[in-house]
Amino acid sequence: MTPAARTANQPALSAGVSAGATTNFDLLVGPNSFDSNLGHPVIGELQGGVAATEGILAPGFWNETEVFAVSTGATPVELVVIASSDPGGVFLGFDQIFVINNSGSVQSDVVITVNGVTTILPTTPAGTLQPGEIFTTTVNAGIPVNLGGVPGDGDGDGDGDGDGDGDPPSGTPLATPLAVALLAAGMAGGGALVIRRKRA
Repeated sequence: MTPAARTANQPALSAGVSAGATTNFDLLVGPNSFDSNLGHPVIGELQGGVAATEGILAPGFWNETEVFAVSTGATPVELVVIASSDPGGVFLGFDQIFVINNSGSVQSDVVITVNGVTTILPTTPAGTLQPGEIFTTTVNAGIPVNLGGVPGDGDGDGDGDGDGDGDPPSGTPLATPLAVALLAAGMAGGGALVIRRKRA
């Protein structure tokens, strides 16, 4: 928690009681799906009632006011970032991101790009947001985050292979919800699945 957030949320104490703060990394941090950092803060008020480093928020979540103050609601799927340095930022060293389904319909194949690497949203089913749902997680402070892209791509040309030529080679795995589900099923059985695409 940032020092400003600790101050803003400090309870009223009786005279003679000293305020303080501590951390418990064993309980309050963990990995997420978007980078190799093992120290992302857990976020409360997710659907299902279990705090985690990423997930779908329950309606009325604790910093909903800050999110909707920034959200435009102008697109079916929207990305909102509350930086650690923003007045509403509470996670020291981490920006909190929100992927919002503003539409009245299910949105599929939702992906975000974090620091040049695109990942399908880790929802169930993968990449899917129900009407009104909001996915959240954190990223290292200042890391670029964008909505969209091709999973596995890191070069900005959008072809998914990372070589910058705009043309994925044969053998490039396709990251569709079906492919992700098939891949998960194959990996559960100890195997791997690669869907190959023919060149024209």
